[in-house]
Amino acid sequence: GRLMSIASAGDNVLALLTLDPSQVVAVDLSGAQIACLELRLAAFRRFEHAQVLAFLGVTPDAGRRASYRLLRGDLSATSQAFWDGRAEDLASGIVHAGRFEHYFRLFRRWVLPCIHGRATVSALREARPLEAQRAFYRERWDTVRWRLLFRVFFSRAVMGRMGRDPAFFSHVEGAVGARILERTRYALSELPVASNPYLACILTGGFPPEALPRYLRPEHFSAISER
Repeated sequence: GRLMSIASAGDNVLALLTLDPSQVVAVDLSGAQIACLELRLAAFRRFEHAQVLAFLGVTPDAGRRASYRLLRGDLSATSQAFWDGRAEDLASGIVHAGRFEHYFRLFRRWVLPCIHGRATVSALREARPLEAQRAFYRERWDTVRWRLLFRVFFSRAVMGRMGRDPAFFSHVEGAVGARILERTRYALSELPVASNPYLACILTGGFPPEALPRYLRPEHFSAISER
């Protein structure tokens, strides 16, 4: 079938190609998000899997600016202009370059240490049966301090000022922090945490091999690059 997706940075758009659709249409109001998707598409066309991981910022690479020069000709003029002015983001790896990624870095560096120690944070991502995972969240993670600081940091006011355009919340009824806290509880209690790439990135700052996003997993690379 023909699929449509918000472009965002490209994670979901590229992941949809694993379903073998006849077409994927990506749309977005943000030119920056379109530029992110275009650059990912170019990398999948030109590079092998290991090179894609290195260029995007999943694995170390000192030559990302040189890699960008190889990809630049595949981009639209608008996306070229966008990335030409962001050499530091390219050098650091574009998976770390977004405004929300920066917001999560603040959370990881300044807020999370006020809630739990390193041992508890590390233990959160350990593989365990779902019932044990629920018990860990209920008994060790879900403290009063966790709920309070989470609601404040991910509130409409704080996140709208530092992490997300306030327009993102224009259709959210009630407290944004409470909504996100409930969704986080679900993710940490009902979904496997050890293989959750976004949890890994929030807590560690990167994507370990056992927790890559779907579009970056080696078993999907050939299908995505061919399609």
